[in-house]
Amino acid sequence: VLVMFHTQPYAFTDPDMSLMIASANQLAAAINNSEFYLLVREQSQRLGELLRAEQQQLQRNRAILQGIADGVLLTDEHNHIRLFNPIAEQMLGLKSSDVIDKSLEEVVEVYRDTSAWVTAILNASADEQPRHISTNRITVSELVLNMTIAPVYHEGFYLGSVTVFHDVTRDVEVDQMKNQFILNVSHELRTPLTSIKGYADLLLMRRSMENNSEMADRLLNTIKQNVDRLSTLVDDILSIAELDSGKTHIKYEALDLGNLVTIQLTNVRNNYYSKNIETSLVIQPKLPLAWLDRTKTSQIIANVMDNAFSYNRKDGRVDVNVEINPDNPSELLVAISDTGVGIPDEFKHRVWDRFARFDEHALELDIPGTGLGLSIVRELVQLQGGRIWFHSVLGSGTSFYIAFPMQPYHP
Repeated sequence: VLVMFHTQPYAFTDPDMSLMIASANQLAAAINNSEFYLLVREQSQRLGELLRAEQQQLQRNRAILQGIADGVLLTDEHNHIRLFNPIAEQMLGLKSSDVIDKSLEEVVEVYRDTSAWVTAILNASADEQPRHISTNRITVSELVLNMTIAPVYHEGFYLGSVTVFHDVTRDVEVDQMKNQFILNVSHELRTPLTSIKGYADLLLMRRSMENNSEMADRLLNTIKQNVDRLSTLVDDILSIAELDSGKTHIKYEALDLGNLVTIQLTNVRNNYYSKNIETSLVIQPKLPLAWLDRTKTSQIIANVMDNAFSYNRKDGRVDVNVEINPDNPSELLVAISDTGVGIPDEFKHRVWDRFARFDEHALELDIPGTGLGLSIVRELVQLQGGRIWFHSVLGSGTSFYIAFPMQPYHP
């Protein structure tokens, strides 16, 4: 309401009234505009808050996608890549900056090695109604990946697809190791058992053996060697099972490491007398005692020595040295060197893997085994706080170095 006053009666004339009406209209419009401005400002604030909340949610979702352990790739309805997280970059060997906003067709034209996963996504989206989740297994470089492609819909409209890459390389390797283990064990068990059975049958034929003690001794020695071979195989399997179960216990005692190495060298050398391998043993005088597990340390030394003789050629040489480690006086160092076939460079990174054997050398020298020995050795050395490493030249031989701590190891 607009009220006008004057001290004189009838002071306002008709022109004054017209002016008043015009002024009132202007004031009413100004007040209305002011209220509308307040309304717009409130709505803007509300929309701003909603936008900020949406951006925060988007950032949270993006952070989750960036941080998950699987690779994530998001494509729109036109097969353009909209999201490519860091794990996907690592798995697929691409940078997100190189593929974001590009179509899958463009990506495969530039990067030919992407055809496996690009083709799978394109095939999944080619359906008129791609409503089913599809799963594919692909190989990228040295990785084996399971990729799951899921279509995204909103109110019945297809918006694109989300592809998740999960690394199953380790699972595949474990399956392959299990299969290889079964094959190796089957072969290793069959070979000595066949010999044992055959020679035992011959010994039972007493008439042919009565006047031939030399043949009987040879057959008995063959049976003993194969029984030892079976025993070693069973011991390796039991050692692996014990290590994997986490129930391996270390029984520390003060050991004369030089004496233990001498005993093991004698035992192993007797097993390979037919190869006529020359040996030398050098033990530093007055070596201090080392607190180690006698059984497991004997297993370590025997296994490495057995490899030195196994992978050595006839009339070769094995040198063994025991001394205080010159680089660390708190350790005793055992060095076992041979003049054997050596380890190829491409195989050196697999030396400590389970069931890993360089078949070419194993077949050439007719060496039995499952490839478990050095894997067990390294784990037994580490359980006692020691270290093991090697140096090898193909065709010239290999040297293994084992550093044992003198004091009990308590991790």
